[in-house]
Amino acid sequence: HDHDHDHHHDHDHSHENHWLKAGIGLAFGVGMLVLSVVGIAIPFAAYCAITGVSTLISLYLGYGTLKSAWNALKEGKWNMATLYSLSTLVIIITSILGLFIPGLPLMLESAPLILGFWHLGEAIEHLLLDKIQTKMDVRDIAPKKVTLNDKQISVKKLLPNDVITLKKGEVLPV
Repeated sequence: HDHDHDHHHDHDHSHENHWLKAGIGLAFGVGMLVLSVVGIAIPFAAYCAITGVSTLISLYLGYGTLKSAWNALKEGKWNMATLYSLSTLVIIITSILGLFIPGLPLMLESAPLILGFWHLGEAIEHLLLDKIQTKMDVRDIAPKKVTLNDKQISVKKLLPNDVITLKKGEVLPV
């Protein structure tokens, strides 16, 4: 869903399924962490394949973030998407080079985990904003009755130029 808000980050609020992408990133990242801790001897060809899969998953998960970062940079701006994109790209490049340059780490779990957490945050943000917007409908919190000349009357009976008294905290759409 699209929603308009501005709280210090610019990114695409399209119809991305953030819950699904969070699950993919976190599951793959944790899987890679487990694989690295178990210490199974993995042939070089398998490392190459795993690096390729990790890169593709990272690019899939990070597409919206990378696009947002690119648009921000074209305008000469840095934002959270730019920082996430930069860290993700450094991790991907380091992991690919790590296949061929001794001493460079294979951080195959890092980019999917980072982007998985990004999407988890986005999913939670969207969930909370939807709940807030649902609860913030002024028609739901407006009083049904108001005080006019010390009498409670229905708001539907108000006439132009009536002077009403509102209690502290009451909201009345005008």
